Order: sequence, then structure tokens, then C-alpha cells
Amino acid sequence: MDISAFYAFLISAALGALVGIEREMAHVASKKGHEENIGPFEGFGGVRSYALIGLFGAMSAWLDTKYGGHSLTIAGFGVMALWVGISHAYASFRKDNIGITSEYAAMAIYLVGAVVAMGQTVLAVTTTIGVMALLSAKDGFQALRSKISREEFQNAMKFAVVAFVVLPVLPDAKFAFSDVAATFGADFSIPVRLWTMKFFNPHSVWFFVVVMASVEFAGYVLSKTMGTKGGILASGAVGGLVSSTAVTAAMTARSKEDAKNSASYAVATLTASSIMLVRVVAIVAFVAGSLLGAIILPAAFMFAGLAGSVGYLLFKARAGKKKEIHVEEKLESPFRIMPAIKFAAFVVLIKFASAVGVSYKDSFDPQILYYAIGALSGLADVDAISLDMAGKFSDGGIPATVASAVVLIAVISNNFVKAGIAYRFGEKAFGRSVLAAFVFSAVLGAVGLAIGMVS
Repeated sequence: MDISAFYAFLISAALGALVGIEREMAHVASKKGHEENIGPFEGFGGVRSYALIGLFGAMSAWLDTKYGGHSLTIAGFGVMALWVGISHAYASFRKDNIGITSEYAAMAIYLVGAVVAMGQTVLAVTTTIGVMALLSAKDGFQALRSKISREEFQNAMKFAVVAFVVLPVLPDAKFAFSDVAATFGADFSIPVRLWTMKFFNPHSVWFFVVVMASVEFAGYVLSKTMGTKGGILASGAVGGLVSSTAVTAAMTARSKEDAKNSASYAVATLTASSIMLVRVVAIVAFVAGSLLGAIILPAAFMFAGLAGSVGYLLFKARAGKKKEIHVEEKLESPFRIMPAIKFAAFVVLIKFASAVGVSYKDSFDPQILYYAIGALSGLADVDAISLDMAGKFSDGGIPATVASAVVLIAVISNNFVKAGIAYRFGEKAFGRSVLAAFVFSAVLGAVGLAIGMVS
């Protein structure tokens, strides 16, 4: 006796029986409150039917392994499909149940049995769990469908295209003006360094668009589940782990359209930047732990400035009994591609300015070279310069005071970029609050840096 075949048949029947149990339990649940009408199970299939279907699939595949080919497995699946079609037509004619989910589950269990016989037991078990999860999630899907409007679903699909179709196909490499010209067939050169300076990364720029849209979607979903205030703050906190600039851009756009909630948007923006600061300290600690002592004091001062500003905004709004911290209003699905593209174009300009500064770094005095690079790099990105400075310090290329100062200058530079975005494009009260908070944080950071250098 082939003991492995016996185990395969047993496992296939057991997996089918599990799905059959779920189907019978679903039948009982559908009759809940009408116990007198439950009666015997009369659906498409119960425990025994699904167990036999799984066994049927396993036996078909096992016989094929013995005699070669896949004819019996394919023929068996054809028989299953014919049976499913006849059963569904009969049920529809009687108007007992026009759904076809149970029939599809039976076809899946037939294939599960075949997969077990082919030796892929883990795959079969995982598939069965997935089938059961889908079958038992009917009420949840129906509840979700009742809560989601058609516009929300369409916007979710648009976001999916932006994030999972467009982003992966964009090249993840830097291009110069000369590269762009060559793409369009222009074969000429300009004897200027800016012409060949590589600064534009399509993947990076579109990633900013995706992150900004993600922050808005996260805020929208969380606002529906946690309330307006909680959703805005939570989305800012989560977004700060990825890109505080994208969070700032998203909150800036929202503040313009929803002035009543400007305080919450300012708090979310500052929260994201606070998390960005923590992220920078974590990068430094991971790459060069011994540099942490030089950067922790000014970073703590800056964090205290941002945290204090957040607390002040919350206290001021609550003390004044304003509505911006908690409002009840009809939320609208937030997918808007044009504001994201507009801010992405602004980021491209910032990256260009940063690349210009780095490209012409030879023109700087050596004493202030690193500080200038920190300020220019911070216009576009903080993580890269933090990694670079931590690496140079570890290699002994620069002292701790210089490395820590460059990192903090980059953070302050990045914060002022975000302050400019908020002040220029956002609602007035929102822009003033964000600008004041970043100025306060920068002053405290400078004080902390000075104290660290003196000590």
C-alpha cells in the first residue's frame, strides 16, 4: 500500500470537509432568528460533499502521476465544471439561491485535492484557509460595500493606478537636461555644467506624489473611523515615517480647502516633522553610534520646540473652544492628482537648486564647504546627508562637531522648505503656525548646538 497516497487522500478529504463545515455554518447563520426554518442543510454541498470533491481531485491527480500526463485531472475538472453549471442552473430555476460562490468553492477544493496529490501540501492548506476566509467574509464585504460610495471606489482605483502601475515603470535613475534632450532626439550639447548635471529622478518625484496621495487617503480613512481630529493626526504621524515633506504638502492642500480644521493640519504637519527628526537621530545612531553624543542635545532641543508648538496649538484651540480641532462634516474622497503634481514640481525645483549647489561646491571656502552642502542637501532630502555625514565620521574624515552640525543644518533647511510650502500655499493661520513652530525649533536647535560645542 502506498502510504503517501493514503495521507494525500486523507488530507484532501479533510480540507474539503473544513470548507463544507463553513458552508453549513453559513446556512445556519443565514437562518438565525428563524430556528424553526433551519431544517436539514439543502445548499449546494455540505461536509460530505466537499470532502468527496477534495478526494476526487486528489485521486485524479494521483492516477495521472501513476500513468503519466494530466488527462484525468483535466477531465475531472471538466466534470466538476459541468456539475457546477447544472447545479447553478437548477438552483436559479427554482429561485432557491442564485449565488454561485459555493459552486466556485467546490471547484477550488477539487484543485486543492489535486495539489495535495502532487506533493504541495502547504500550498493546498494555505489555499483552503484563503477560500474559507473569503467565504466567511460575506457579511463584512457587504457592510463595507454599503459604506463605500462609487466615487470613493473610483478614487481608490485611480490611486492604485498611480501607485502600482505608474510608479513601478518609471526609471529609478537621475537624469540631466542633456539626457532629456537626447530622449526626444535632440543631439546637441551646451558647454555649461548645468546641462549635464544629473538631478531629476522620475521614480523619486513620482514617489513623492504617491506618498502625498497616501497621506491624504490615510487621513480620509482614519477620519471616517477615528473622527476628524484623530484621523488627521494619525495620518501625519504615519506619514512622517516616510516623508514629512509629503505630509506637509498634503496638509497644506487640505488646509486651503478646510480652513476650519487648520489647527489640526498644522499639528499633523509638526508631528510628521518631529518623527522625521527622530528618524534622523536613529539613522545616525545606527551608522555611527559614537556620533550620537554630539547630536542628541541639539536634536532634543529641536524636538522640544516642535512638541511644545504642538501642545500650544492644541491648548489654544481647546481653550478658545474653536471648531478646528473637532468638526462634524461630510468628508469627501481626497484623491486629487493635480495638487500632488504641483507640489512635486516644486520638489523638482528644490532638487535642482540643491544639485546646483553641490555641483558648484568647489567655489565654496573649504571652511564652510560641509555646512553649505548640508544646507543645500537639506532642501531636498535629510536622510541622504545624515547617512553621508555619519559614514564620514565613522571613517575619521570629519570631526563629530562638524558632522553633527551638518546634519542639524540639513534638518533646519528641510524644515524651512516645509515652512515655505505651508506659508506660500496653505491657509494663512496654518502657514503662520507652521512657520512660527519651525523658527522656534531652529532657534532652540542652534542653542543646543552651541551648548554642545562649548561643552
